[in-house]
Amino acid sequence: MNRNRGTSISKAHAEGRRTLTRRRLASAAALAGIALVAVLAGGCGGGSTPAKTTAAPTHRVVKGAGYTFTAPAGWRPLATQRGVSVSGTGRQLITVGVYKLVKPYAPRRFEATARELDGVAANLAAGRKGKVTAKETLTVAGRQVRSYRIVYTVGDESLAQQVTFVLRGTTEWLLVCRRAASDPDEPCATLLSSFALTVA
Repeated sequence: MNRNRGTSISKAHAEGRRTLTRRRLASAAALAGIALVAVLAGGCGGGSTPAKTTAAPTHRVVKGAGYTFTAPAGWRPLATQRGVSVSGTGRQLITVGVYKLVKPYAPRRFEATARELDGVAANLAAGRKGKVTAKETLTVAGRQVRSYRIVYTVGDESLAQQVTFVLRGTTEWLLVCRRAASDPDEPCATLLSSFALTVA
């Protein structure tokens, strides 16, 4: 009788251990599943904190000798003999050229200089068999400047070219922005608003 009782106790202990082991395995599997879900959620940007993304820049700063300006990020820069150019698709182009004046520019003579530049712009348009469609006085790089819009045709394509004269002392910066006439003028407007002189 004692032998049978001992056998029953041993069986009960063994069964208890198997039940405990199954519970531990089930608990471990559940915890592993929770951990896997957490890892997947973190890796996929789930949870209460969304994944952060960095937008690609739309503009870039272009540096020349003594000046800077902003151009579309995808446009290709190219150093020229007179300054710097950046080109986009098709005939899109921004160029800044630096020239020496025969006589120093005097800001007090701006009106007379503006009339002279009006004639220069008209000659530029005539040279391309185009016309000046707009002319205005703007503030660029902290100083009064004259700016012109010239429209002309190359082949069967109508082009618009913004030409702006920035004068200081014996130096002239010629800002040119060319695009298809039907394209937005945002690159040209950005050129004028961002152009800055970096040397005295």
